Amino acid sequence: MALQEVDVKEYLVDWESLSLTEEEVKSPVWKQILDNNVIDRKYVHVSEEQESIEDDLANYTFENDFSDEDEDSEPKTKGIYQFDRDVNTLKLRDYQKELICKARGVNAVICAPTGSGKTRVATQIILDHLQQPGEKKKKVVFLATTVPLTMQQYNALLKYLPEDYKITPLNGQSKNSMSLESLLDYNDIFVMTPMILVNNVKNCNLKLDIFTLIVFDECHHTRKEEPYNLLMTSYLKDKAQGLVMPQILGLSATISIEESLAVDQARKVILEFLGNLDAHYLVTVQDHIEEMNLAVPKPTDGYSVG
Repeated sequence: MALQEVDVKEYLVDWESLSLTEEEVKSPVWKQILDNNVIDRKYVHVSEEQESIEDDLANYTFENDFSDEDEDSEPKTKGIYQFDRDVNTLKLRDYQKELICKARGVNAVICAPTGSGKTRVATQIILDHLQQPGEKKKKVVFLATTVPLTMQQYNALLKYLPEDYKITPLNGQSKNSMSLESLLDYNDIFVMTPMILVNNVKNCNLKLDIFTLIVFDECHHTRKEEPYNLLMTSYLKDKAQGLVMPQILGLSATISIEESLAVDQARKVILEFLGNLDAHYLVTVQDHIEEMNLAVPKPTDGYSVG
């Protein structure tokens, strides 16, 4: 199957209409997209035809091997990302600050290339979130798809966040993996694989509204029966019951779409991806692209997102 990496912004601007069937408009994911104003309703044309696009969507895949696994390695330019330990602040590039500004306080997916420092961006968003005033105590979950990635993210948070905030990693090898609720009062941030949270929701009747921010690393895994999507299904059910749900922050390096898909259907794929995460915004670098391109290694083929 031929896949291409695409600049998703090109699919979400400058079109006159988007055709949906009545069945699609009534589906939970499209209800979420329209309720969140991800797309203006005036652009949506409802067709009387009931043809499904399931066959077309079955051919699309998000890349599953684009992690920022080595984005926390030593920078190629010394001093660019050095951490000021005296004041516990990150030295961020302007393009990273742009992403932070756009995603702060809203449900959003940040899409930026591997090596662009999305972990640092997420860390600053987490810090801003924890420092916000409010009656409800802030509780953050950082989800990563594998145990090695959870430990990588845990170490990054330890390095960059003030010691005032208690961070606990949970994984399948941890004796505390199934006792999340008992740890809530003593920790501010949890780092874990998504299946641990799924098990707590399913087996321990844990409600996701006890958290105030959930970060989905490699969020392109929010599809079908994968743990990320199981969590978001529970999230959307609780939201429909009127519960105040946590902010959602998705991180992804790229989206790949099957080349044969028409532009209209490629848009649907991207919008449904946002709908699965209850995301109001797809956040990419626009004002500081040149700086980002200089900082991030060029891909050998395809087109970089952002």
